[in-house]
Amino acid sequence: MVQGEETVHSQIAALFHQAQEGQITHRKTSSLLKKILQSSDETLHEKEFTASFFHMTSILLSVKKQDIYVQKMFKFICSFFAYACESEKEPGGSRMYRFLENMMIFLLRGTEAKDKSVRYRVCFLLANCMQHLNEIRSDVLWNAIKERMVPRLYDKEANVRVQAVNGMARMQTYVEEAGHAPIMERYIEMMRHDPSADVRKAAMMNMDINEYTIPYILERCADVDVGIRKMLFKKRMSDIDWRWLTVEQRQLLLLHGLTDRDEMVKQGCLKMVFDGWMKHSENNLVILLSSLDVVSNVKVAEELLKGYFATITKLPEHNFDEKYWENLTPETIVYWRFFCEHINDHTELDVGDYIPSLSKYTEYLKVYQGHFRKSPEESQLAYEFIINQMLSVLKMLDFSDEVGRRVFYEEIKTLLMDEKSAETTLPLLVDCLERLCEDEKEFTRVMIDILTDIGELIERNDLPNQMEAMTLEEYSAEDLEQQSLLATIKCLYLIKVMLQKAKLSHVENVSLEGIIQEMILPSIESEIAIIQERGLECLGLICTLDKQSSIEYMPIFLSFVNLIEDSSKIKAIQIVFDLIILFGLNSFPDCVSPFNNETLNLLNVLKKCLYSKDPQVQTLTVQGFSKLFLFNILNESEILGGLFLLYYIPATNSNFKLEQSLNYFINLFSFSSIENQSLVTSHPSIHPGEKDSMLNIQQIAHQLIDWTDSTKCLKNPSSIQLFHPDLALELATEALNEPAAYAKHFVQIISKLKLNHSIKLETLESLHSTLSSLQRLISSIDSIQIHSTQNDLDNSNIESEISELLNQDPNDIKQQLEENQKIELDELSDISDLLNDD
Repeated sequence: MVQGEETVHSQIAALFHQAQEGQITHRKTSSLLKKILQSSDETLHEKEFTASFFHMTSILLSVKKQDIYVQKMFKFICSFFAYACESEKEPGGSRMYRFLENMMIFLLRGTEAKDKSVRYRVCFLLANCMQHLNEIRSDVLWNAIKERMVPRLYDKEANVRVQAVNGMARMQTYVEEAGHAPIMERYIEMMRHDPSADVRKAAMMNMDINEYTIPYILERCADVDVGIRKMLFKKRMSDIDWRWLTVEQRQLLLLHGLTDRDEMVKQGCLKMVFDGWMKHSENNLVILLSSLDVVSNVKVAEELLKGYFATITKLPEHNFDEKYWENLTPETIVYWRFFCEHINDHTELDVGDYIPSLSKYTEYLKVYQGHFRKSPEESQLAYEFIINQMLSVLKMLDFSDEVGRRVFYEEIKTLLMDEKSAETTLPLLVDCLERLCEDEKEFTRVMIDILTDIGELIERNDLPNQMEAMTLEEYSAEDLEQQSLLATIKCLYLIKVMLQKAKLSHVENVSLEGIIQEMILPSIESEIAIIQERGLECLGLICTLDKQSSIEYMPIFLSFVNLIEDSSKIKAIQIVFDLIILFGLNSFPDCVSPFNNETLNLLNVLKKCLYSKDPQVQTLTVQGFSKLFLFNILNESEILGGLFLLYYIPATNSNFKLEQSLNYFINLFSFSSIENQSLVTSHPSIHPGEKDSMLNIQQIAHQLIDWTDSTKCLKNPSSIQLFHPDLALELATEALNEPAAYAKHFVQIISKLKLNHSIKLETLESLHSTLSSLQRLISSIDSIQIHSTQNDLDNSNIESEISELLNQDPNDIKQQLEENQKIELDELSDISDLLNDD
């Protein structure tokens, strides 16, 4: 019997040795191992085989270093698992299953090993074994796997969690008595929140696909890791039938995929659509577009069509005949638009062959405007979309046809005056009108004629609710008492669109003066918020054309900022900051409010908004001041300190936009230039001084150290630290004024600062004196208990270096600094490091 055991063990050892030669021999070696196991007729021999195999595996598991031969051996073991599982249904297959079952029981004992490499290897082998096994027949083994492997889903090592996810994938269907699936829920949590990209990817690839999990899988299209986004589109989505998705889910998936900043992700998304989704759409792109609801989200359709025409090698043949134009749908018109744009921009074909004559085109435009007027509200969006798409191809229309040009011109004017024309259509109509006019002055005169006609049209027609489509959503005709107000709303919107295209001021284009006096200024005095807001927008656009106008009308904007508490105030704040950026802060002296004769200082009015209770007002003000600092328009220390204060106070934590804006600004401002860092370090309100929260003190100070690191400047970075010496002295001085229990935090912060040969002698002398005083202060208090935590700095070699610094003459220290170029106080960790051995 001993001879047999030696024979089995030696054979297995020889095969393990042979498997190290390379992966090519693994299949053959696995076959020989299987023969050894199956050739043993006695149960005793089967146990001997299992024991020998376990022994060889244990040796491999215990190897601490990453070795190429060990990796080859684990691949061999996995190869044997796969081969054994293939043979499970063959004669003798029950012996194979018993071996695999015993192997998993053996491996489960190592899942809680202290060595992370052992845990990883054990989970790796278990995952491979479970993936190849058809079923787990033993309830005892099933429960043992669940009990031992679930904790590994929470392992601190990411590679262990990955293998645990791979191994537990087939147990996601496990449901507890309460009705929830804990393993599946853990997979979802890991896929959404695990800090490791490899773990999130493993959870996504192993996640069961069902109605509950699909929304979470689709969320990975916005994952921060590009590899996960690639894997989602290239592999995972091939397992999901797109017809299972809602329209919103399809739009979300395509919008992220087609606009991704990584080209490989875009290509993967296009491949998913054209190799997968198109097959279920009769290979017809228009049918596919109809499943995406292009009216509600045209950007998705536009990105998809761009990708389609960018990838095709042969232009599809189409006959855009009269029947096609008489039966337009949102899908067919947007496809036609991109087809024509592709021909016009990327081929030598004549795009005019695919566009009706201008006269015919105008007739079709008139037909669909008629459909829009007569159709019920639920159908109007489709016709509005068709009209907008037809007007979007302005650059491709042939205006050389004089007859067609006149017909088109008259139709555009008619549509602009039409009380039913949708508000989204008006900017496109104004674009067309501008294209048809010779210059800006003619364009302005024509627009004034249209505005006058709109007013006269309302006066002639006393039909109720006539212009309901022209108001914003929150304003219906029932909310407004007079039809003339509706006309005013439309006219102000047209003026705004016109002014957005203007290049000449009202001095150069005198026609604008009448608009200012007769329409814009009266609308600002209106009691109706939407009219007031649109009037402010128009006046702001007028001011951007001329510095003198901006100075003249600035009191109006400041009065709204100072007095009004509604949407008009928000608009006024935006205008004021835009004008400051455009013309400079010094262009606007103190002024008198036209409403209450109060003297208004521009900065004082805006500073009040920094502490407004309205989150939107506060956020816009912060963003405005941030731009002024970044553009070097403003260097007001008090305002900068206010921005830093808002960044730290807990009251602003709930305002996510404000927090995000401040975080972006402070980092960009600090690292932009040495001058900015000087402003950051000079303002007292940003220095750590909160006594009620030491966590805040450390957070503020560590960020301040980073922001004042001269070597990190984007513009002309310094090779030496310009601000840390003074900051070290200031913090040390501050520590002297604190109780000893607080002072240790300051000392820990000082240890992060870098001192170099550029330090001034007087600064060094003061720092030497202050640290000595701090040492004496702390030494006099016997009751202070210092506890070092795992997060504290390393204390090794600290006492000798600090003693050397504190005991030397400042002149000697200066000389040493010059010789060594740089001394970093990065080993000072806590208060105990300042104390001499008593």
